[in-house]
Amino acid sequence: MAEIKSPKTSFKFNVTRQPAELIPPAGSTPYEVKELSDLDNAPQLRFLVVTVLAYKNHYGNNINKHCLHGTVHPAKVFKEAIAKALVSYYPFAGRVRAATGGRLVVECNGEGVLFIEADANVTLDEFGGDQFIYDPICMTDLLHVVPGSDRILHTPLLLIQVTRLKCGGFIFALRLNHTMADATGVVQFFNAVAEFARGAESPSITPVWERNLLTAQPLLEINFDKNIEMHEIICRETVTRSLDMVSKYFYFGSTQIAAIRSSLPQSTRSFTRFDLVVAHLWRSRSIALYSDRNDVVQLKYPINIRSIVNPPLPKGYYGNAVKVLIAETTVGELFDKPLQYALELITSPKSKHNIKSSLLSNVNNLDNMFLISDTTKLGFDRLDFGWGQCASARHEGIYQGRNFVSFLAPFKHLNETGVLAPIHLPRPAMEKFVKIVTQFNTLSNL
Repeated sequence: MAEIKSPKTSFKFNVTRQPAELIPPAGSTPYEVKELSDLDNAPQLRFLVVTVLAYKNHYGNNINKHCLHGTVHPAKVFKEAIAKALVSYYPFAGRVRAATGGRLVVECNGEGVLFIEADANVTLDEFGGDQFIYDPICMTDLLHVVPGSDRILHTPLLLIQVTRLKCGGFIFALRLNHTMADATGVVQFFNAVAEFARGAESPSITPVWERNLLTAQPLLEINFDKNIEMHEIICRETVTRSLDMVSKYFYFGSTQIAAIRSSLPQSTRSFTRFDLVVAHLWRSRSIALYSDRNDVVQLKYPINIRSIVNPPLPKGYYGNAVKVLIAETTVGELFDKPLQYALELITSPKSKHNIKSSLLSNVNNLDNMFLISDTTKLGFDRLDFGWGQCASARHEGIYQGRNFVSFLAPFKHLNETGVLAPIHLPRPAMEKFVKIVTQFNTLSNL
C-alpha cells in the first residue's frame, strides 16, 4: 500500500462562474410519467453521486493531437452535445416525483439539466496532472451546488460544471441523482454525449427504459404531488457526524498486490485484485475505527446484474441494475484471524445470495458499514469528448452531506495503472488506519 498525497492541497485559486442554466433537449420529446423500478426505488439509493474528470488540452502548443475543438470553450461543446443526447435520454431532462404509496416516478417534462460554465486561474499540473487528485475543500469550486438543487425530488437530475483551466485543459464535474441510473447507466449516457461532441448524428447504443423488468408490482394508477418534499421519503442518517473528517488516497499497484498475495497460504492465491484490496482495506479500517472487539461490522459492495438476471437485461438499459453483496463479522474476528478470513467472507456471498432479493439493505445506521464500489472497469476514464481520454477520474457518494462510500478508481503511478482507494475517516481513526494498513501483510515498507 502506498499513500498518494494530494498535490498542493492548500493552494488557492479563483473560479469565475457563469450563472447556472438549464439545458433542455435539442428537439421535441414526449411528455409522460415513467415509473422507476424496484431497484431505483430503494430508499438507500436516494443519494447523490459526484464524478470529476480531468482533461488535458494543450492545443496551442500542439501537445494534445486528439483535440477536435481547437480553442473553443469546452462548455460550448458540452452544452450542445448534452442537448442532443437528451433527445434520446429525455427522462434525464425531467424530475423525480413521489407517486402513489411514496413510490418514485419521473415526470418527463423536458425542463432540462443544470449546467455551469466556469473558468479557473489554475493549471491541471497544479492538481497533479495525470495524477489528478482534488482536495475535498476544492469541490465546491469545481462543482458549485446551486441552492435548492441538492434534493432528490423536484430538482434537475444532473448538475454539470465544466471549468476551463488556464493551461487549456478543463475539469468536467457532474452530480447524478442515483435514483435514475447506476454508474453503468450514466457512463452510457455520457458516451452518447461524447459521440455527439465528436460529430455523431445519433448514439451508437439505443437507450432502453423498460424499468418494468425489475418491477414486481407496477402501479395501476400514478398520482403525484409536486409539493411533497425529499425529507418526507428519504432515509434518515443517524450517524453522529465528525467535525474533523480526513480523506486520504491509497494506491495499490502490482507491487502492493504481490505483497498482499505473498502473505496468503500457497493454496489461496486465486483471489482477484478487487478481493485483495477490499479485504485489506476493510480489515485495517475496522480495527482502526472500532475499539470494542464485539462490534459487528459490515462490508457492502455492488455488482452489475445486467447479464446475471434471467432473462438478461437488454443492451442499452440504463437504470439501476446492481446487487449489493454483504460480508459481516466482528472486529475481534478480523483482528485475530489472518487476511484470508476476510477474503473468504468477501468471496463467499457471490455464490450464496439470491439475485432476486438484491435490494440494498438498510443504511440508516452507517456507523458499522463500509460501502465500497469498483469503478475501474466502467469506462469513465475512457470518455472522449473530443480531447482524448481523460487524465484522471474521481468519484464521491454524498448522503445528506456526508461522503460515505469509497470508489475504487484506475490510477496511473510509476508507469503502471493500478487502483486508487479513497478512505474517509475521523482524524484519530485515520492516524491508526495508516499505521495498520502499512504494517499488515508485509506492506510496511511500501
